[in-house]
Amino acid sequence: MLFAAGTPPVHATDSEDPMTDSNQSRTTDEFELQAHRAGRGHWTENSLHATGRSLDTGVGAVEVDTQLTRDGVVVVWHDSTLQADKCRDTGPVTDGDPAYPYVGDHLRDLTLEQIQSVDCGFQPAPGFPDQEVVTGHRIAPLSEFLALARERGAESMWWNIEIKIEDPSDAAERNLHTDAVLQEVYAAGDPGRTQIQSFDWAVLDRVAVTAPEVRLGALATAKNPSGAGQNPQEVARRGYDVWVPNHTIPSEDDIAEAHDLGLKVVPWTVNDASDMQRLMDWGVDGLITDYPWQLREIMAQRGMSLPSRYPAV
Repeated sequence: MLFAAGTPPVHATDSEDPMTDSNQSRTTDEFELQAHRAGRGHWTENSLHATGRSLDTGVGAVEVDTQLTRDGVVVVWHDSTLQADKCRDTGPVTDGDPAYPYVGDHLRDLTLEQIQSVDCGFQPAPGFPDQEVVTGHRIAPLSEFLALARERGAESMWWNIEIKIEDPSDAAERNLHTDAVLQEVYAAGDPGRTQIQSFDWAVLDRVAVTAPEVRLGALATAKNPSGAGQNPQEVARRGYDVWVPNHTIPSEDDIAEAHDLGLKVVPWTVNDASDMQRLMDWGVDGLITDYPWQLREIMAQRGMSLPSRYPAV
């Protein structure tokens, strides 16, 4: 039984073989301009406002991160904890709440109501002094992001949803988080325009079994102890669709090899114009950037087809 709209995903075991075939039907031939954390170089990261502005700008995909709350709601936020350099408490949701103060706590240990009482839009994020602050930003459920794109009629835009797993050894928690994200994606009717990516490739194996319409992105970093993600062979062997390496990893030959293996290559997080130009010259299929405006300008200068804009009506 596969995952279908309105039904929960089937609970596959970690031992199941996810796929044996390439999934190129889930790819797009257009160069993918992806707004990292919805465009955190320009606006407060992972916010509905940033997503709306990215839709105004015209991006091929909005990349967001997900966490799971104590009451089982998928929310869009990068960090597993509420960090003091991004968020500040405004008061307990109930008198004498023993969990208060909430800043410093794991999102997994807080309810949606507790999380949304916290102000995560009061200053620019560290390292982004020119970021437009979304005053009073509250962390929002993934469902509201998906609804925003539907309201804008963003038919050609993709979602790139990262599932953040803090403890890869906790299979039950990983499966719960993954299934909850897929439930939202299918409820929104967006599986064919969704990529799930993760550094924990067991997430991708589960998605491959339960949600075959969804594209699979294998995140890789030079810090991976196994080093498995630092070349495309393992990505292809496991049947994933997109190699998503840190932009410092791939050489021009690596990119060519990935293409020969039937993979797309979309590095992260590429914020320097010279790096963008170099990787585009090497033939990458897209770039994940904090600065979608900048990448869009470079695409225009190169005479490339630009993603559609979906402004608010």
